[in-house]
Amino acid sequence: MNVGHSQKEYNFMYDKSQVFHSFDCEQDAERAIKRSLDAANIWYKQQHTLKSGKRLDFVARFDDFYFPIEVKKSLLSSSQMALAAAQANSYAVELKNPVFIGPIASNRLAVESDGAMKYLTTVMAHFNVGYIVINSTSFAFFLGETPFMVFRPSQGVRFTPDRYRYRHWSGSQMKSVLVEQSK
Repeated sequence: MNVGHSQKEYNFMYDKSQVFHSFDCEQDAERAIKRSLDAANIWYKQQHTLKSGKRLDFVARFDDFYFPIEVKKSLLSSSQMALAAAQANSYAVELKNPVFIGPIASNRLAVESDGAMKYLTTVMAHFNVGYIVINSTSFAFFLGETPFMVFRPSQGVRFTPDRYRYRHWSGSQMKSVLVEQSK
């Protein structure tokens, strides 16, 4: 099976323990996103300009749902993750739709994280920021600790739309609503 890379180039993906990897540059991270979306046959647009003039790196569309993506070459530290989440949250507020940061390249799609990372990803989800984990051409979109969309070449896309939610905040009151399909 052609997975778009050699084992030597991405040896970390074949390690038995969980290993995360950053990309050398943002263009490499963008290529990984494109390769994964192409493998899943998911439509996307690059450099999408919002009404405010802000630009998203990608907007993917699957099953009439939109998945805005902000690409970062590295999300291996909590400070990198927090800064990317703050940027993505500004887009999420404007779009009234969760925005995803990534990719986080790993040798598996499930994320075994420590307490601090679980805390951070839970907080991010409450502010409408998710993340993408990539393994070769497989990927998973997360809002919080559990993925709601997973693609594996051998199984296709598994999407759970009832877990794709946007959180509206009014002071300390939060209302979680399902993301609507595009018309």
